[in-house]
Amino acid sequence: MIRILSLPSRHPYTSKFQKSGEIVFVNPETDYFNRIGGNPTPEFIQNRHQPDSYDLVHIHFSFDKLTVLELKSLLDYFKMIGKPIVWTCHSRESLREKGLGNGEFQKMLHLYSNVLITPTHGCKNWIINTYGNNKHIEVIPLGYMANPDAVLSSHMALNLKKKSNFIYLVGDMRQNKEINHSVERFLKCPQLSDCTLTIITKPLIENSINRDGRTARFFKAIHSSRRINLISQPEISNDYLTEIFCEQHVCMLPYLWGTHSGQVELAKDCGCYSVISNVGFYKEQDDEVISFDYDNDISIFTDNLIKSLIQAKSLPLLSPQPNNRKLEMNSIMKKHIDLYRKILEISNSEQKLLL
Repeated sequence: MIRILSLPSRHPYTSKFQKSGEIVFVNPETDYFNRIGGNPTPEFIQNRHQPDSYDLVHIHFSFDKLTVLELKSLLDYFKMIGKPIVWTCHSRESLREKGLGNGEFQKMLHLYSNVLITPTHGCKNWIINTYGNNKHIEVIPLGYMANPDAVLSSHMALNLKKKSNFIYLVGDMRQNKEINHSVERFLKCPQLSDCTLTIITKPLIENSINRDGRTARFFKAIHSSRRINLISQPEISNDYLTEIFCEQHVCMLPYLWGTHSGQVELAKDCGCYSVISNVGFYKEQDDEVISFDYDNDISIFTDNLIKSLIQAKSLPLLSPQPNNRKLEMNSIMKKHIDLYRKILEISNSEQKLLL
């Protein structure tokens, strides 16, 4: 078994790797960078996970919740105890705040990592152009986010799938998502007047984040229309989320910036078209992605979004392909395992040379 300290390990993307039978997370169901059940310091990691209890460290996301110095302290600790570091570059910069850290997080992870993984060739090329070609970079797709078995069991939800069903998974309202104008334009579009929009978000206190009035307009638009189905919960189970997505025809993703999207994979799992701005490498994730041009002018941005939503509405319903996603995941698992084994072989050889 390959023992991994996974940061995080509780996310649907990372948690599925334990199902391989050859990988075990020493920190299951945790997200230390988010300070949930832990503290992102070398002292905490050492007390919770002794160095001989894991073989390598794999860093995915949430590291932007730390300060640059906190991240450096952790990376220095892992290097000091001789643990290989793998970094999967999911995003070129923080999705919470534009320009957060001025690229220092990614620059540092590139410097300290033994090996990099990225889901697309487009992102690999960006890494090389930005940081140089002195690291081994493996391109491995993200794979499914919705358990294929859960999709197979969602017969009732799939029977409710209609061309008029649209969804927007807002979640915790990161700043890289355009929300209010996109929802308002959806409601005002005559060609979409027979469509409903399911919006999923975490509970929010309107006045607490009402710095520019956007949230107030957002909730006003939701509560004033019967065409909006609002689901607002602190946590939504993966199986429930799968059920909801299996009813949908189109997943709306008006990103202001980005790189890859787990929602594109979730939509693919459940047989939905993703309508998404062309600010990342989303088309490489899924052939069924319908991309629209990003524009700094919000009127042009939402015009482009609406045109693509109308286009998506006219397309035939998609059927999920859970068995194909299972096969794809088998290949993804094998690539990770092979990469881990190579890293450990090299690390062990280097340690022997030092003796």
